[in-house]
Amino acid sequence: MQQVHKNINNYYTNKVITHGATPKGVDWNGEESQFVRFTQLSKIISQDNFSINDIGCGYGKYFEFLQNRFSTFNYFGFDLSQEMIKNAKSLYSNKGGGIYANR
Repeated sequence: MQQVHKNINNYYTNKVITHGATPKGVDWNGEESQFVRFTQLSKIISQDNFSINDIGCGYGKYFEFLQNRFSTFNYFGFDLSQEMIKNAKSLYSNKGGGIYANR
């Protein structure tokens, strides 16, 4: 892994260890700003039955956001931080979220 990736990995791993699977755990101010981001990202989705590759998925909260709005989709999350992936799998793998580490 290149040094820049190591630095990013360390930064976000420390965030999620400190704050848990919360918006602060992915360095957001709070849930409101996180949902504003998700809403904006989702404006390009016009119907069910789509696939999403969430690069830098953190603890996978976008999967939950999508699941509350759409009935049929495929979600694949990727993150440098194994700790983020561990949290995402714990929260969403039994709910249909495909979460994978990007290593």
